[in-house]
Amino acid sequence: YLYQEIFIERCYEAAVLRLPEPEPAMKREGGGGNDSGNLGEKQRLNIVDVGANIGLFALYCKRRWPSTSRVLCIEPMRATSEVLRHNMDAFKDSTLCVEVAAASKSQGEVAFQFFPEMPGESTRHPDERSHRQRVFRRRIESDLAKMRGAKTASAAAAGKG
Repeated sequence: YLYQEIFIERCYEAAVLRLPEPEPAMKREGGGGNDSGNLGEKQRLNIVDVGANIGLFALYCKRRWPSTSRVLCIEPMRATSEVLRHNMDAFKDSTLCVEVAAASKSQGEVAFQFFPEMPGESTRHPDERSHRQRVFRRRIESDLAKMRGAKTASAAAAGKG
């Protein structure tokens, strides 16, 4: 699911403003863009991945801008950050950094709801997460009902022919 969102659909890019075109290595593997947007040697692209989870977006950034990016991964959940650190350490790349912290406008400590079986669903705002889950569930149920209706209509039409 996360791989699909990040690497295939590239949906995280919508939240990133004015990033340069990918470097040639990414383009050879099917990325878009042109060479003129590459960063110069002296420029450095600093990316902060807040709520980095296990680090897939950081790896995407390093793949897309391999020689010019530095990625700081911020992940508040201790268990998840251990997996994140393991993943980043495997690349032995000093431009991939992990910070176990939460990002906020103010200093202090806050509680998070942690879901060990689904760490990507862990949240600071469980009420919002519950609401989104209910909306998502209703949408799936609605889509399934439509699909069942289409199947029923299709079967009825086939029976009349």
